[in-house]
Amino acid sequence: MLKLNLAFATAVAILQTAAAADRPTFEVVSVKQNPTFTGQMQGIGSPSPGTFRARNIPLRFLCRMAYNINSFNILEGPDWTDSAGFDIEAKTPVIPGQSRRDEADRMNLMLQSVLEDRFKLKAHRETRELPVYILAVAKSGLKMKPASCDPAGGTACQDRLREAMKTWPQPINSTWETMDRFLVSLATMTNGRRAIIDKTGLTGIWDMHMQGDFRPPPNPAAEPTEPGESIFTALERQLGLHLDSGKAPVEVLVIDHAEKPGEN
Repeated sequence: MLKLNLAFATAVAILQTAAAADRPTFEVVSVKQNPTFTGQMQGIGSPSPGTFRARNIPLRFLCRMAYNINSFNILEGPDWTDSAGFDIEAKTPVIPGQSRRDEADRMNLMLQSVLEDRFKLKAHRETRELPVYILAVAKSGLKMKPASCDPAGGTACQDRLREAMKTWPQPINSTWETMDRFLVSLATMTNGRRAIIDKTGLTGIWDMHMQGDFRPPPNPAAEPTEPGESIFTALERQLGLHLDSGKAPVEVLVIDHAEKPGEN
């Protein structure tokens, strides 16, 4: 049995090494810790084809982008995972004819290489039973309406969508949301510490007009920290959606090891 286990572990290690070897890497990359980080991220993304730039971004958020997983599903790691910001400048040759989506996916893979090489990141995925919020249609009935037009169907809708995007994901007055996009915004309004499971069964695009300056309480039974309507009450009153606490299996990324990179 011991020989079998050793053989299996060796096979897994070989597969992991091969996967890392096959992963694309940036041609040029610079990583530096930003001494001005106070919790405010300055920006992350690809300002032009073949380039990646991050300004004052903590490791946990870099992992969120690289491994396509919500920040609240990234567990453990050193204390500085959230309290230290990093600047990254990276470049790679542009692949002719590559779509923006394919380029973004390729950038994420290259960012994985940066994290594993420069931050010495070691992490694994697993499923854990965790506290979650469960979103469902309220007993009082749905109050939001399907979008009046499809933004893919004409320039007028596209112009209105661009205006709506200027405030997204702020909980002020949103429109043309899919449920997937709304869950990201909702996670912000609920402190971003729990996964949200969508049990509404709603598909398509919706007009979701939520107005208010919400101060999310630590749990559904608590009062808002400032005068005003809690997000839990507002969801039901304004959209006809109910948010409740529960537990569910959630895929998480566990940070086993990480080191602050040396400057270059």
